[in-house]
Amino acid sequence: MIRLRALFRGHRVEAEFDEELRYHLEQQIEQNLAVGMDAKEARAAALRQLGNPLLLRDQAAETWRWRRLDEIAHDLRYALRGLRNNPGFSAVAILSLGFGIGATTTLFSVVDALDFRPLPYHEPERLAWLAQLTPADDPDCARCPTSASVAIASEWRERTESFDGIALQGNTWGCLETNGLIDCPDLGLVSAGFFGVLGVQPTLGRDFLPADTAPGAEPVVILSHETWQQRYGGDPAVIGRRFEYAQDFTFENPNSSTVIGVLPRAFRFWRDYPAWMPFPDDPASPVLRSIGQVTVVARLRPGMDPNAAGAELRAVHAGLGEAFPDAEGTDAAIRPLRERTGWRAGEGRGTLFSITLIVLGIATLNVAGLLTARAAARDREFSVRRALGASRGRLVRQLLVESLTLGLAGGVLGSILCTWGVRIANLGFDTRRYGSVAQVDHRVLAFATAVALVTGVLATVLPAVGIGRGGRLGGLRESAVAGGAGNHRGTPGRAAAWAPGALLVCQIAAALILLTAATLLGSDYLMLRYLDIGYDPVNLYEAVFRGPDEYDAQPELMRPMAERARVRIEQIPAVLAASLIHYTAPYPEVVRLEGVETVPGDKSIFVEQVEVDHFDTMGMRLLQGRGLSPQDARGAPTVAVINRTAAATFGPGASALGRRVFVGRSDTEGEWLTVVGVVEDVERGALVRRHYPWVYRPLAQAPIYAPLFRLQFRVADEHADAVRAVETVLREELGHPISPVVSHEEDLAGRFVSERVNAVALNAFAAFALLLAAIGVYGSVAYAVARRTQEIGIRMALGAERQTVLVLFARRAVVITALGATLGLGGSLVLTRVLQSFVSATSVTDPRVFGAAALMLVATSLLATYLPARRATAVDPTIALRSE
Repeated sequence: MIRLRALFRGHRVEAEFDEELRYHLEQQIEQNLAVGMDAKEARAAALRQLGNPLLLRDQAAETWRWRRLDEIAHDLRYALRGLRNNPGFSAVAILSLGFGIGATTTLFSVVDALDFRPLPYHEPERLAWLAQLTPADDPDCARCPTSASVAIASEWRERTESFDGIALQGNTWGCLETNGLIDCPDLGLVSAGFFGVLGVQPTLGRDFLPADTAPGAEPVVILSHETWQQRYGGDPAVIGRRFEYAQDFTFENPNSSTVIGVLPRAFRFWRDYPAWMPFPDDPASPVLRSIGQVTVVARLRPGMDPNAAGAELRAVHAGLGEAFPDAEGTDAAIRPLRERTGWRAGEGRGTLFSITLIVLGIATLNVAGLLTARAAARDREFSVRRALGASRGRLVRQLLVESLTLGLAGGVLGSILCTWGVRIANLGFDTRRYGSVAQVDHRVLAFATAVALVTGVLATVLPAVGIGRGGRLGGLRESAVAGGAGNHRGTPGRAAAWAPGALLVCQIAAALILLTAATLLGSDYLMLRYLDIGYDPVNLYEAVFRGPDEYDAQPELMRPMAERARVRIEQIPAVLAASLIHYTAPYPEVVRLEGVETVPGDKSIFVEQVEVDHFDTMGMRLLQGRGLSPQDARGAPTVAVINRTAAATFGPGASALGRRVFVGRSDTEGEWLTVVGVVEDVERGALVRRHYPWVYRPLAQAPIYAPLFRLQFRVADEHADAVRAVETVLREELGHPISPVVSHEEDLAGRFVSERVNAVALNAFAAFALLLAAIGVYGSVAYAVARRTQEIGIRMALGAERQTVLVLFARRAVVITALGATLGLGGSLVLTRVLQSFVSATSVTDPRVFGAAALMLVATSLLATYLPARRATAVDPTIALRSE
């Protein structure tokens, strides 16, 4: 009990012992006074009889003291004082670990949310995805899990008994109108009982019932929480109101469904659907025919073995081959539901998490190098402590406490950085749409703590190796010898000499690996996003619009309406240029080039019917001949402008000008167009069609196949009102809602979200790794300069040139950099192979990528070497010798 009290109230126990000691002393004094001693003699005799109070206190304290805890507390106080007295060392170490732990913890939060944390449904361990496996001889992906057809999924549901419930989920499309603008998202489509299988109940209203899917039943809908808030203002009386959507682009004939429920705020399933509707039971329903494949979700019966359920599913599927051709040659399997809901979620998270571990490794190497150099500088201190009786284990424990203190401090900083990082990660990886939002919770904090402790232990290994290698008096002898020469800093042993260099080589190698990967992804993103896209996307916008339904029979009626809209839009002051494109221009079934049997690569030839100023509006470059002109009107000779790829199909060195292109619905029904110009290939957004042959023909000479048009227009800088004015003009001319105007620049940026996230993240990691490598090189050279100040003074006093001194310190750093760069290049070759799937516009073996990364690292390393080495050349020999 005394030991427990002393653990939490040690000062009270000590005070009680002091009071008891005083009591015994006073009692002994009174006894001495009683036998005739005077007061002074009685006190002295009592002290002799009682013994040394301090020694008694120490002996008594052994009965209640927690020696190990006391020693650790002492080590902790000593470590904190040491960190306080070395603010530069402490700041570099804590910031290094903080960033490394923060980056690793942030990516762990994403991996944890998408791969390990239980799904946000009731008893998620019982949920499964029933998948159809592709045939074993499938050339694209053998025995890969895929969705199933509605018919096959229905058979699974009817014939299996291992599940409490099986539900189907698909999607359809619908257009929603808001303030005259149409948005056409996917809408969720589920069988009755789907939300029950997941264990989700609407927060308002009710779930779908089997009666809601019967033929002739009233159309009903369940809203997402966001749709309820945005379209109905969060009105609790939304149940029974109408939800309108259309399956055309004019919103002339909208469908209307009754709202029967609102889902919880946090509910997500694979996609962020604004509304959910029930599957119709009618097999002839056009909705069912349009769905194709569905996701099959099942809940296992309590205690049911998934293997047994899988065997039953496979047996049922094997019996479907004769009645269902889609099942022939395929198999079925039970897969984790997470595998479906998280499909493609956070692509590359595993690779990026591995890269953050490299960043953490670099930070750990940096701190280990700092601790090793610091331990070498404290060699005399350790030797004195060993001479006074401290064991080698006691000194190692002191180092361990110091490094753990650094690790925990870095862990605290990393956790703070992680709270900011997860916000960016959720946006970059789009985790919210999959219902697994990354967050800083007890799991993430536990991971951060574990990483901090492991990092602290690893950073102690090398510094601990060199402690006491010279015996109890070795460090003192070295210090004495050095002291005779005037050096009081102590001389590091052999381990201290090679250990920092080895750590630095590993650090530089890891930094170069990250630099190479960052350069690769960065150049790939820049090439995709900015370089050579063939036109100018800045301030370029596009509107897609459709005429009324009655124009379907006579699409030519759409031409004057579209031209009136374009003329009015050109008159808007901020609009610099505008032109029309017939949306369904690729409709012709036969397009061939004169004298060309086959297009290289067997690529399709695409056609666009454009106005004469289309190339100026787009900012496309004319390479040969002329563009389209007002003279290319109806009745004039039919002409066309083709792109560079189409021109190249006529053969190397052959001119495309004057050649002809056939465009028609068949080999006999069509017309020949004479090529009058060649323009640059245009980036279509993902490099998938960039090098396809394209034919541009004058809109005035071309037939209109359907009442669909695209309008390209360019506005002056900072004129957002012009976009709204264009939308107003189109609504007025068409008389119905339109799709929102799209910015080419924003659309291009949106196509490369994952590439941008990967590139930015990796570049940030690489910059940090480069900074740590520079700090390591700088610290190594600076430490060598400080340790050899006397030697520098002697050399310069004997006539050494400044250049000689500079080379003396730069030589070792250059060798270390060369070794690290060599190892790093080898590791980069391995890592870039892993990143092959991340790039599409850059070769992973491009020597320019490796060269740029190596040059950047070497330049940084040389700069970090030169700065402290130059300081060595500025040493005054007299002052150096006197200071020593």
